[in-house]
Amino acid sequence: MCAIGIEPNPRHIKHQKEILHHIRSAGGAALILQGAASSVGGATQTFHTLGEEDFDHDQGATVSSLAAGLRVRKDRHTNFKRAFPVDTIDLADVILKARNALSRTAKANRAPRSDPRRIMVKLDIESSEYLLLPHLVVSQAVCTVDKLIVEWHSRFAFADPVVRASATAKGLDASETGGSVINSFARNLEKWVTSTLAQARHDCKCSLTTLSGGLSGGTPDQALEPWLPFSCSTTAQA
Repeated sequence: MCAIGIEPNPRHIKHQKEILHHIRSAGGAALILQGAASSVGGATQTFHTLGEEDFDHDQGATVSSLAAGLRVRKDRHTNFKRAFPVDTIDLADVILKARNALSRTAKANRAPRSDPRRIMVKLDIESSEYLLLPHLVVSQAVCTVDKLIVEWHSRFAFADPVVRASATAKGLDASETGGSVINSFARNLEKWVTSTLAQARHDCKCSLTTLSGGLSGGTPDQALEPWLPFSCSTTAQA
């Protein structure tokens, strides 16, 4: 088993090193890439944090430009206070390289077709999943993943106050906010991803598990498959 993590927040570097030490000491393989999971690599995005030392270690920090100005959390508005550039990492490229590496290893070891060299991806990227998932589909990376676990964040990212604040920051007026278009896009994307990847297809092995409900009204799935049977897992956070 190996684990690959992608984390843009530099506040977590010390903790990440401790995690890597414990995993490697136990004989596991792990790698944490410092950057933001994206549809393009080698670029920069603005990372927004709450800037509060005691607030869940920047829980909810994001590279989403829509949610950057204002966030709705537990019936209150929380303004992001810090912003700084972070490098981007093409998640599709990471997944495809992991799949190719597993395939080469299986071939070199003459492993049987039933050999469990599988990939699980957990996507928790604070509303950027609506931009990244289409890239994973078009790049064909999603169909090399055995289990995709997604946490949807529409409950705060696409709330009307967030959309209006983001539009104001961009200098847009009321007729240009696009709130209804954004919500329609997000709702349809959720429904398509959920229905299409609900089970593996003959040409796409990926199956989806939803961690939390979004605009489409999904419910948490408690029947998560364990991590151990998977040969390689990738976790993207933002």
